[in-house]
Amino acid sequence: MYEEDLTAEPMETSWFIDLDWYQQYKRSFPSLARDCLCTKCYKRLHASENEIPANEIIETIKGCCANDPQYITGNLPILESAFRILIANGNQPMKMEDLSKQLSERRGGDTYHTSPRILYRLLTNDIYYGLRQAPG
Repeated sequence: MYEEDLTAEPMETSWFIDLDWYQQYKRSFPSLARDCLCTKCYKRLHASENEIPANEIIETIKGCCANDPQYITGNLPILESAFRILIANGNQPMKMEDLSKQLSERRGGDTYHTSPRILYRLLTNDIYYGLRQAPG
């Protein structure tokens, strides 16, 4: 049976959404993040025809949308949930342990899928949300 050599490293890493990654890969953070907005904020922000700056979307979600109990549920994919947690925390780097704990709580006590080891594996293989290890 295959056993991985998993050290304490996953617990020590911090993660954030790399907004530069979106530019590098010609993707749009606002287009992806707008799905995280509550109905009220979506209508308010999209009244303008201009693209909404990333920092405005993050602050809106942090201040309003993330407080909705349906913002993160056990029905969302794990990476989508991690993306939403990072936005709700203002995209400040989060230690793996804190990210794991918040995900477990928000997803109804899902401790298996949100364990640091599984989360680390998912985050290091992300190619959709721009989730990256924080430097240092």
